[in-house]
Amino acid sequence: MADRERRERDLDERFRVEVEIRLEHVVAYHVPCLRVRLELQHKDKVLPYTVLFNPVMGELEPPVCECCGRHVTHLIPSKESFVCENCSAPLDIDHSRGPV
Repeated sequence: MADRERRERDLDERFRVEVEIRLEHVVAYHVPCLRVRLELQHKDKVLPYTVLFNPVMGELEPPVCECCGRHVTHLIPSKESFVCENCSAPLDIDHSRGPV
């Protein structure tokens, strides 16, 4: 068994590969987007909300949770705004600070 382990270590050392990764080029695209201002209504509460339309992709970008700042597909009404499912759950977290 010791001989086998020694041979495995020898093979590991002989055929070890070292890799160095570095960024060579960066391309930054600035795409003009349209801001679409909406009024979201739930019962008697109406809140202003802005979504972005990307004309290059031809689609709306997912809305952002006003509490945690994550892109979401569903918004749930809370006392002050519309938030994601995670932020709407009753947790011991102070969500009044806004996006982190």
